[in-house]
Amino acid sequence: MKVELGKFIQAFESWANRDFDEYYFDKNTGDILSADITASQDPAKFAMLERTPARFTQIKPLTPSDISLLMDNFIATLTDVDARQTLEELLIESGTYEDFKLMLSDFPAAKSSWKQYHQNEMEQFAKSWLKNHNLTFTID
Repeated sequence: MKVELGKFIQAFESWANRDFDEYYFDKNTGDILSADITASQDPAKFAMLERTPARFTQIKPLTPSDISLLMDNFIATLTDVDARQTLEELLIESGTYEDFKLMLSDFPAAKSSWKQYHQNEMEQFAKSWLKNHNLTFTID
């Protein structure tokens, strides 16, 4: 079965994006549920989450140190000295993921590189998460 990478990314980055919802992986279907959205939009599915907790595994968001490391490692790959220096200074000053993503708009080539880097890293996080939970799904 396949699982959507975009939903994993939403769950992994929920803390960094100030989304304080809880996310759950349905081991039967590979679907990723947002507790708040599911409760409001699909009460029957939310009731199933409450009735059959063994079917679901909570996806914990990446920690602030995970996000910082992700940004630091990306910055180290940049060949544009101006972009690298500006982003390094930004992380020293504020260190927020939100500011980092906004600052990338000033550097189109870096922003494009970030999209690919981010996608690859999130896919690796998702694969590791699945492996650590003994789940065999493919990333779509």
